[in-house]
Amino acid sequence: MKIKSLAISAFGLLGFAGYSFAGSSMMTSSKGPVMPAPVDEDLGFEVGLGYDSKYVFRGVDFGDHSVWGSVDYSAPLTDSLDLGLGLWYESVAETGNSFEELDVIAGLTYSLGAVDLGVGLIWYYFPDNDSDALELGTSIGTSVGPIDLGGAASYDFEVDGWYFEISAESTIELTDSIALVPGALVSYGQDYYGVSGFNNAGVSLALPITLTKSATLTPYIAGSFALDALEALGEDDHFYGGVSLSVSF
Repeated sequence: MKIKSLAISAFGLLGFAGYSFAGSSMMTSSKGPVMPAPVDEDLGFEVGLGYDSKYVFRGVDFGDHSVWGSVDYSAPLTDSLDLGLGLWYESVAETGNSFEELDVIAGLTYSLGAVDLGVGLIWYYFPDNDSDALELGTSIGTSVGPIDLGGAASYDFEVDGWYFEISAESTIELTDSIALVPGALVSYGQDYYGVSGFNNAGVSLALPITLTKSATLTPYIAGSFALDALEALGEDDHFYGGVSLSVSF
């Protein structure tokens, strides 16, 4: 039994840390690893395209062969406060298991120097059954030496439940244009789609490759391991991978 089949789904970066409201953490994104393309100056836009062998959202498998696209915009409001807006669309191409999702994201990030704080909203729309969900999220991100740490709490208005996630990752520069990014996360749900307890643990390994000053290609592999809450719903462990291309301008 899958969480989104119990009711309408909702992410969560996480829903938010995953959308970079509190940093650029790859592991906090349930939408798949997307590494920001390095640019000297741009207009604040980033376009992403990606393929995942499985669409795994918070430890739940929603089908094989997922193709997605995203458009994100960020702009500084003050020296410490940034606005982030985004659209993300995903389609599962697995035969006999059609699934589509559109996410509309809006959030604010406030920098305290060593710590970034984020707050935002994600609206999820599911064309297959004309349903939707709304989630409010907060996030925090910081670095300890070479390790980037992130935490997020998301409230799902549809089910009156909470989803919590903590994550860690590190960037290891292999060459001037290639890096290795290992990451890990663990999540917990409270009355989240009918269950409470530790949700899932995840590990990933990404290899962002800088193609140009504005474009980055990122292949990755990942694993998600069901913990108490998902095990109670009969969810399995999942191993998957994919690739994404991001372009900033």
